[in-house]
Amino acid sequence: MISVVATISGPGSQVGFFLALSYFGTDQSQVQRYIAGRSLTESRLGLMFNGFLKIPMQALILFSGVLLFVLHLFVMPPIVFNTTALEQLHASARAAELGTLEARYARAFTRERDAAHAYADSLSSPQQVENAKKALRAAAQEVQALRAEAALDLEHRS
Repeated sequence: MISVVATISGPGSQVGFFLALSYFGTDQSQVQRYIAGRSLTESRLGLMFNGFLKIPMQALILFSGVLLFVLHLFVMPPIVFNTTALEQLHASARAAELGTLEARYARAFTRERDAAHAYADSLSSPQQVENAKKALRAAAQEVQALRAEAALDLEHRS
């Protein structure tokens, strides 16, 4: 079974490689650092400095994205981010339906969070990893389906 990460990282790596080539090969700030040097050594030092400055910045940006992903695994986001429409739906005749949907969403999110914990705890055993990964995917699909259902309810209300 091919993991989701393996399928994404192959093409992602290739695209990233070409983006890096275009950025470091044609970006004006990169080219100016190379051309403005008084000697070949100074030009190379300018490019090295620029690399040491920009690569950690990119790592910081990627790390913050990973932290946000992990945050949404363990801290329950709202079922719908449109709070105004959600409040109007709570005040409508369909408030009981929404309450039921939110309760189902809370239970599904708890299952997803527990599956994420189980996945993190099972990283030492390959068989347990596969089972935990399947459980996490199933729980995540359930959460996404409930969020889509809530979004459809909001669309039909208006």
